[in-house]
Amino acid sequence: MPGTEDALLATMFDQQALLQAPKYVALRAAIMRMIEHRHWQTGDKLPPEQEMTRLTGVSLGTVQKALGTLAADGVLKREQGRGTFVASTEMQLHDPWHLRFVSGDGDEQLPVYSKALSRGLTQDRGPWSAFLGEAETEYVCVRRLIDINHEFACYNVFYLGANLFRPIAKMPLTDLHGRNFKQILAERFGVETRHVQQRLRAGRFDREAIEAFGKKGVTKGLVLDVFGYAHNRRPLYYQRNYIPSTEHWLTPVR
Repeated sequence: MPGTEDALLATMFDQQALLQAPKYVALRAAIMRMIEHRHWQTGDKLPPEQEMTRLTGVSLGTVQKALGTLAADGVLKREQGRGTFVASTEMQLHDPWHLRFVSGDGDEQLPVYSKALSRGLTQDRGPWSAFLGEAETEYVCVRRLIDINHEFACYNVFYLGANLFRPIAKMPLTDLHGRNFKQILAERFGVETRHVQQRLRAGRFDREAIEAFGKKGVTKGLVLDVFGYAHNRRPLYYQRNYIPSTEHWLTPVR
């Protein structure tokens, strides 16, 4: 009889398969959701390939393709003769601008670690499209968990126009862990962030954010929107941060 995690994998695969994506894409997405929701965590061993075939009803080749793409992205680690494991993806984010917290006494800035959950293109419209410009037909979207001193996590969604920044949508996830995106924009595209504006509200998080927090049961807190500008106040990026309740102080952008 399958365990709880095995049954969850089968359920999540069925949900993804309803979207009519290729089967290996649906399985990949189901595995990612298992990891994002912390049903599988760093170092956990995934079910054997034959067992995943039985649970999902797909071919062994489909399972191997899904696992192979996740291993290439650094999400999974495959060891000959031992199996497939969730890889360690924690990397410290240096010189953060927006999610800068200090200890309770207000003196020490807390270390920040970031883990990229997904990256890709979207045609959805929202505050990001209103800011970045409707002339863009697609937007690069990167979703991350931002760990603050291993005490709590914030959920971050980062948007860029795809006309210039499309290559980011294909970067390996491992290249995005622990990276300051403003440095990526400057180093790879020659575009510097010159100015930012922020707005803040308190309230209930949307469904996507609640799902990202997973078993932690976080449903409300602060929502911080950041608008980044390049030279001559040209819109550069938009990001939304979901911040749970914490005893630490959030300091203003520099």
